[in-house]
Amino acid sequence: MLAQVAGRIFWMSRYLERSESIARIVNAYSQLIMDLPRGTELEWNTILKIFGLEEAFESRELYLTEYAVIQFLIARINNSSSLKYSVKKAQENARISRTVLTEEVWESINELQIYVNECADRSVPRKNRYLFLDEVVGRCQMVNGLMITNQCRDHIYRFSKIGHLIERIDLNLRTIDTLSNVTQARNHQDNAFETLIWAGMLRSLSTLGMYRRAVGPMVDASSAINFVVSEESLPRSIIFCLRSIRSAISDLKNSNRLVRLVDSAIKSVTKFNANQIRSKASQQSIARLYNFTQKFTEVATKTLFLPK
Repeated sequence: MLAQVAGRIFWMSRYLERSESIARIVNAYSQLIMDLPRGTELEWNTILKIFGLEEAFESRELYLTEYAVIQFLIARINNSSSLKYSVKKAQENARISRTVLTEEVWESINELQIYVNECADRSVPRKNRYLFLDEVVGRCQMVNGLMITNQCRDHIYRFSKIGHLIERIDLNLRTIDTLSNVTQARNHQDNAFETLIWAGMLRSLSTLGMYRRAVGPMVDASSAINFVVSEESLPRSIIFCLRSIRSAISDLKNSNRLVRLVDSAIKSVTKFNANQIRSKASQQSIARLYNFTQKFTEVATKTLFLPK
């Protein structure tokens, strides 16, 4: 398998996962803002913090309004972390590598890109936003479903799986870390409002239903965070993603450094405890996991994706 093809499949999946995550998080955050009473709502820069886009937003001298933030996240093609840009990059990588993908996967990604191009700009207002974002989530999940059901369990499938799991870990960490910092700094400390915020976090990660089934109907910060980080039976949890990545890379050549990185990250997760999220040990675990996603991508690029 060509190293460049492996890299394109990896990034195709990362951009697809990023597109779905942006759609889910923006949708959940928009609903959360409306649920919180006036005076207790979160600011719109919170969602920019999740994606690490505060400086990029400020550099364009935009006003911090709902419309400006949502347009920046959904429809700005010159924002390299926007939904529109991510779908475009996923389609480009899929187009170049279409000979190793099934016809259904390529057509679905191409149709997703056409749909986003046609609808993103007019879906910034609330009137059209929710249906548009739900459609994007559904189309991204359809691509993942086609990969799972139609793709041979070969290197193409492995690199695709690794890509979307790495991106999922990164967005989970960003969401947890940002909301933890924001809620700690809030002037309004009310358990009812905190429950809404953390239920919104679980909804944005598509884990609210499983949380209520496994833990209970009431959502509190520590239980929600531990569920997303450490619940081994949850496909979207960080520990599940790490173990799945380790399984996917175990049969690849030149993967020893990657295996060591994953094992170290798994060890960090076992030391994490949301009940002591401000403790030195938990903060170090979060920092190591942040470093893991970046380091894993760097090592994979050097050892697997660059042509020899």
